[in-house]
Amino acid sequence: MTSAINFFGDYPGTNFNWTHSNNAIYSTTSGTGDINPFTVGNGTNTSQVSIFTVTPELNGCIGQDSSFSITAHPIASVNVNNFEYCHNDIVPDINFTGNNPSATYTWTNSNPTISVTPIINGTNTVPSFTASNLSLINQIGTFMVVPMLQTGSYNCPGDTVPFTITVKPIPTAIPPANIILCGGLPTPNIVWGGNMADSTTFNWSHSNTSVGNPPVIQNGFDTLFTFTTNNTSALVIVDSITVTPTLNGCTGQDTMMTITVNPTTIVNTINDTVCAGEYIDSITFTSPNPGTSYTWNATNVSIGIDTNGMDTIPGFTAVNTGTIIQVCNIIVTPDIGGCGGINDTFQIVVRPMPIVNPTSDQDLCANDSINGIYFTGNMPGNTYIWSTNNTSIGLNLSGNDSIPAYAVINSGITTETATVVVSPELNGCFGINDTFDIVVYPLPQVSAGNDTLLCFGQPYTPIGSGAASYAWNIGNNGVPYFINDTTSFIVIGTDTNLCQNSDTVIVNYILDPPPIVNAGSDSAICDGFPITLTATGNANLYVWENLTPPSLGVVDGVPFVPPYTNDYVVIGYDASTGCYNSDTVQIIVHPFISITANANATALCENDMLTLWGSGATPIAVYTWDNGVTDSVGFIPQVGTETYTLIGTDGNNCSDTTDITITVNPNPTADFVTNMNIGGCLPFCPTFTDMSSPGSASVQWFFGDGTTSNQLGDVINCYDDYGTYDVTLITTTLEGCSDSLTIPNIINVEPVIAAFSSDYLEQPIANPVFEFTNESVNGVTFVWDFGDGSGSSIIHPTHSYNDIGFYEVMLVAIPQDGVPCADTATMLVKINDEVILYVPNTFTPDGDGLNDIFLPIVTAGFRDGTYEFRIYNRWGEQIFITEDPTFGWDGTYLGSPVQDGTYTWTILFKDPLDNGKFPFNGHVNLIR
Repeated sequence: MTSAINFFGDYPGTNFNWTHSNNAIYSTTSGTGDINPFTVGNGTNTSQVSIFTVTPELNGCIGQDSSFSITAHPIASVNVNNFEYCHNDIVPDINFTGNNPSATYTWTNSNPTISVTPIINGTNTVPSFTASNLSLINQIGTFMVVPMLQTGSYNCPGDTVPFTITVKPIPTAIPPANIILCGGLPTPNIVWGGNMADSTTFNWSHSNTSVGNPPVIQNGFDTLFTFTTNNTSALVIVDSITVTPTLNGCTGQDTMMTITVNPTTIVNTINDTVCAGEYIDSITFTSPNPGTSYTWNATNVSIGIDTNGMDTIPGFTAVNTGTIIQVCNIIVTPDIGGCGGINDTFQIVVRPMPIVNPTSDQDLCANDSINGIYFTGNMPGNTYIWSTNNTSIGLNLSGNDSIPAYAVINSGITTETATVVVSPELNGCFGINDTFDIVVYPLPQVSAGNDTLLCFGQPYTPIGSGAASYAWNIGNNGVPYFINDTTSFIVIGTDTNLCQNSDTVIVNYILDPPPIVNAGSDSAICDGFPITLTATGNANLYVWENLTPPSLGVVDGVPFVPPYTNDYVVIGYDASTGCYNSDTVQIIVHPFISITANANATALCENDMLTLWGSGATPIAVYTWDNGVTDSVGFIPQVGTETYTLIGTDGNNCSDTTDITITVNPNPTADFVTNMNIGGCLPFCPTFTDMSSPGSASVQWFFGDGTTSNQLGDVINCYDDYGTYDVTLITTTLEGCSDSLTIPNIINVEPVIAAFSSDYLEQPIANPVFEFTNESVNGVTFVWDFGDGSGSSIIHPTHSYNDIGFYEVMLVAIPQDGVPCADTATMLVKINDEVILYVPNTFTPDGDGLNDIFLPIVTAGFRDGTYEFRIYNRWGEQIFITEDPTFGWDGTYLGSPVQDGTYTWTILFKDPLDNGKFPFNGHVNLIR
């Protein structure tokens, strides 16, 4: 549709007559006046043009024709088809065609859900996609296609054409539950359901047609009607039914159900006979049919079996507490798939356990007679098998039923024990063993002593040995007894086991007197010191004996070291008569003292307190130290290694000496450095180096921000917050000596701020010098860039420029942690050019070639192209203007000489660096 075409001209009332050249565009060939809107036509594939010619007419006068054109571009059409697919089908590319091969096509889709990856719109081709429909109804995507034809810069859309893509859902089949039947039973009608049951077809097939009697039809659709099952084999028959749903040409996923037909089965069992107390392993049952299950019931649970159960009979220990055989009948029922089989019964027979009555232990002395030992039990028919581990007492190694009477043997000096094990047995069943001991004690080794000689007036003291108690025929044990003639003394000794033995000693008696013997006075010495025992009297020979031990080898008059406090007996012999006498002396041996030198520490650090004390000497000990040390009193030792000697003396005046070595280690000197202590970035990560002397064996760092470290060597700590931090190092040597150092405010982490000022912001080229003052905060090093290719690292530099212009001065303030943490400040300074302007105040344009032109001279300080030079007369009228600085006024206006007089001039130009204007004005005298 065109817009209204209205004609107009320069005279009201004009008529406008028009014609055009192409009726294909507009069917009306000619007309008068305005043209109302109309729909252009073009049935071709190319643009159509019609030339409209308009002739104006007024009062019979015809004006000049005017013409214009209307161009009608062609429009394209598109050919489309509708499509149908199933869910998950691959939709191929859809390419559009129409009446014009140059056309393009844009399209939109009303239903993006028909694609797995939604498609909404596009140009030309609808790309291939996977169809999607997860609903229960058809999903339709309506595509609107607009053909477009471009002619030059003009786009003409064609008629919008729709087409559809229908995506049909996939039907499903929901099978009924699997069926398990016994052979010969009928199945129910089997009906499948689905998500679209009203219109879905269910195609089914059997895997095993022999499941029915007669055999079933292998294939069909929808309902599977009832049939009678069949299984005459020994195995379970399984029929798998596969169902395929179809709907509107779309096939769903196969599903499956099974019909299981179980056969009738039997069970195999075995009888068993066991003894009471015997463990019966678990009992499992077998059948010709795999998968058979079993239930069982027991008639006699007194044998230890459960009352009933499924499948396996758990293992158990057979029980029979009586004296007669117990029989348990077990009934087993097989079942397969709920189909009961034929029962079977088997027996478990439990024989009673024979028991032997316990026999008491026997305690005997050697040569005693043992009465016969006869075994009894719980049943008359029991037999008893016995054995022993020791035949040295005169007992056979083994036997049956009883142990006969006999005299026991023990010819040694230690107790002999024979352990007898008795096992009861009946019908091949063995009962619990009985164990008892036959203990045979040896006879005591009784001694009455050696035959001896007594002289006149000497008593005999009978002393027996080798037993616990003694009975003498004359006198009592240990009591002196006076005789007057040679006498035999007989002793009977009884030991703790009440076993007895005897011995005899003969004592000869003469009338000669015994010698006089004196052992000396009792004495006391310290353990480890020697003493000399010397007897006195009228004997010819002195022999020393101590009561316990029997002999130390003490020789009269020879020093020896007694081991402990003891009584020593000396016997003096008269060589002429054979008589002897004795005397006793006691030597008290005070115990050896072993003292210990103690210290609160054997390795100390410089300036530590040392306390030494002794121990081990009792009672009433006295401890004496060298080097001026007082026992148990602390003091400060010197650095180095020193040995201290201790003497300890007890109340018996026995002493011991020992020493102790003390090492005093010097304290270290803590020291550290850091590679940087001023930071501008977070995190700020300086490295701390331990410089302690001597080198640290262990350290503890406290970085002031709550973090610590025990790392040796260089340590890096990162600070995450701005601030000032104290750092502490505690160093410890291998000997455990420590020192610490805290450096306050060693770390300062603050953002670096670059700032500076200048004494001037502008300077003329005649004095292009600037002094810059660095006002940065937290910077350590500085980099200046003056904007003219030069720079400096001076804190407060001065710089001179060589040319006019604007210069950006930049200062980079760098903290210790480097360039990434730096800050930058800039400033713009300017070097101005000097304006050099000479303007004469008089000129004489008289044609003599001298001073004929009024020309100001500008040699510097202006921007090219900005020069304006004007002359005004006394009435303010501009009579001359030029933009050429080399062109002057010749004293004319519009080609004619002006009058003599005074004229005003103005000069205006711009700064060569910016838009700043420089106005100048003055007067000039014109004289001819």
